Amino acid sequence: MHDHEIDNSEGCIEKMQTQAIDKTPSQRPPLKTSNSVKVIKSVAVRYPNTAAICCLILLPMLFLIGVSFLSGFILATLEIDQEVESNQEFLRQQYYMAADVYAFHDVHDADKNNAECFSNYTAPVGPSFDRSHMSANIEACISSGQSTAECFTNYNAPVRPSFNRSHIIAHTDTCIMSFQNDTQNELYELVSKMLTTQILNSPAELSFNWMICANSDVIEKSRRSKPDWTLRQINADHVNSKFHQSIVSLLSSYTETKQSLSYEEVFSLAVKNARGHDDCKVNTSGGAIFWFTIMTTIGYGNIAPVSVGGRACIYILGFLSVLLFTAVTGEAAFVSLVLFDKCVSKRVPRLKEGLTAAIFWCFCYFIWNFIIGANIIILYKKNYVNLDLGDAYWFAYITTTTIGFGDYYPPPLSLHWYSIFVFSGTVLIGFVLLANFALKFTTYIISLIPEKAFKIKNRFEDLAE
Repeated sequence: MHDHEIDNSEGCIEKMQTQAIDKTPSQRPPLKTSNSVKVIKSVAVRYPNTAAICCLILLPMLFLIGVSFLSGFILATLEIDQEVESNQEFLRQQYYMAADVYAFHDVHDADKNNAECFSNYTAPVGPSFDRSHMSANIEACISSGQSTAECFTNYNAPVRPSFNRSHIIAHTDTCIMSFQNDTQNELYELVSKMLTTQILNSPAELSFNWMICANSDVIEKSRRSKPDWTLRQINADHVNSKFHQSIVSLLSSYTETKQSLSYEEVFSLAVKNARGHDDCKVNTSGGAIFWFTIMTTIGYGNIAPVSVGGRACIYILGFLSVLLFTAVTGEAAFVSLVLFDKCVSKRVPRLKEGLTAAIFWCFCYFIWNFIIGANIIILYKKNYVNLDLGDAYWFAYITTTTIGFGDYYPPPLSLHWYSIFVFSGTVLIGFVLLANFALKFTTYIISLIPEKAFKIKNRFEDLAE
């Protein structure tokens, strides 16, 4: 490139830079904004309080609930396989126990059945020939004036039990078979009842925290025949029924294909390979409410992740969720308090500060707990469990204070996506009300501290520096 061309290009660059510097902000072309952004800005300018409530309180709370849904779905997906395997192992142990009961009966009751059949045997009774008995009766009859033909015709042989080997063998075999059939039927009913009772009433062993197995049709059908069952019992009965059907199907197949195995071996193999959870799907709502308890540090303790992936998810996403919850609730409490103080500063200034303000927010917090309690009553009723008002309010209190004893908790199977929004939203508002009360009460307590204490504190800080 020639020297004069270089000089010209450098001059053009300097000219462009000078023009850019000399332009004032008013002379620069305005940035293009869409109509929707303009509308939002105009609404925010005209209604600043409403915009602050929507943008700084409601939208962040909805974002927290959305995080609960997403993270809860991920966690439930990671945990469902472990829960299915745990339930399968519990069902296997129950059916192995039932097989042991049958085997014990077959071995130890066989001799008892034979003894009872022999002791209860009654020989057949019929006429028996006795020469001396016949002679005595005929002679007595003739001496009474009757003819010999009439006496033989009217003679009745004595009726006595007669021994018949084939009869006693046939009777005993029939007795033993009947006794075994009756006992087997009674034993089957007993073991079936024992299995059903153990399976339905073992929430710790047969759990449905991360999955739903019974659809709405199955639930409706069960409700008509068993109105007192909870959703967990309906799901447990459905899984047990599917598991039993799978065993029967596998027994029929293995009996034909594995003839070299004994019946006990075939049964064990069928129980080992049986499946009862093929209809189950991930319970996203249950996972969402569990993640909400992690995020808010409530931690009821009714559920705990056991898989490596689930615990890793808690380590990483759970920690971030706690930080996010802290930031959102802190900002929401601050904004709501500023807006409220601004609203009442002229009309009811006593509610802005002092003990009256603390009492007001405390009253609002305890009244709001009734709303949370009503919500949990509805959730328990969906699970076909009645919860009284006292227990519901207790649940609300231990929830909003993040104590979370775990004696009451949202039932995972009775939750739907809309109930997550309602429950989580009411609890988050409870947190904001409690934070506002804590701030006002703390401010009031600090105002009671003498100024000398602050002077001492300032001197200590000066010495520390």
